[in-house]
Amino acid sequence: MPVELVRARPGLISFMRQYPIAVFVVLAYAFSWWPWIWFQIDPIAAESPIVPFGPLFAALAVLAMIGGWTSVKSLLARCVRWRIGLGWYAIALLLPLATTLIAIALNLQLGALQAETFLHPSLGDLAGRFVFIFIAIGMGEEIAWRGFLLDRLLTSHTVLKATLLVAMTHLVWHAPLFGVEYHFSNIVPWATTVICFSFIMSWIYLRSGKSLLPSMLGHSVVNTVGVQFGMFQGADLTRLWWIWGALWVLATIAVVGFSGRQFWQGKAMQN
Repeated sequence: MPVELVRARPGLISFMRQYPIAVFVVLAYAFSWWPWIWFQIDPIAAESPIVPFGPLFAALAVLAMIGGWTSVKSLLARCVRWRIGLGWYAIALLLPLATTLIAIALNLQLGALQAETFLHPSLGDLAGRFVFIFIAIGMGEEIAWRGFLLDRLLTSHTVLKATLLVAMTHLVWHAPLFGVEYHFSNIVPWATTVICFSFIMSWIYLRSGKSLLPSMLGHSVVNTVGVQFGMFQGADLTRLWWIWGALWVLATIAVVGFSGRQFWQGKAMQN
């Protein structure tokens, strides 16, 4: 092996140890966005312009380089930290479900009409969709956003600032989906919801002893029940987005108020 390559490795690892967050963000975007070009050329053959596993691959790659197997194992262990109290599971599972069902009910009360072409999925279909989303999105994203990025940011930032930085990183990560799942008509309520979700998941993650299960489950429920948005079209669908976003804002205000100023202005204990 050339001497230059042997010498380059310590330099690369040193750089990653000095700037782990920057390296992670770049890798998360690179690992996730590469199908976007293919999608632009052939949107039928390319099922999606983004890879949901990208953030997870990035987090594991950075940890493996700067901390080895011990760091990787420590992160993954938080995925199976299940003894956290039923209350946290209830909030993570029921809050996304409630906001969606209430938003749909309010939309119907305001005169929205169900699209004739929409077929309500069966419970079996929803269960299958949930399992797939839990593996691809719940694990693919949450282990990275909460387990890696939030934890790293909390070493030098308050919970409030760290949460906002995670939310902004998460928002930008969705860029290839603009024009596919998000448009100018719903970009504001969608972005608002992503930020609100970040606040609620930070709160649950830190209060539950840094277990990643609630955030993985909550993210999976959001995307699973999101299939119901297909009930509406046009102005009715746009109204649903705004109602849904408003409900998430109300939920976040309640969580922030309940947690107290000290929680958000302080730094979380590292473990």
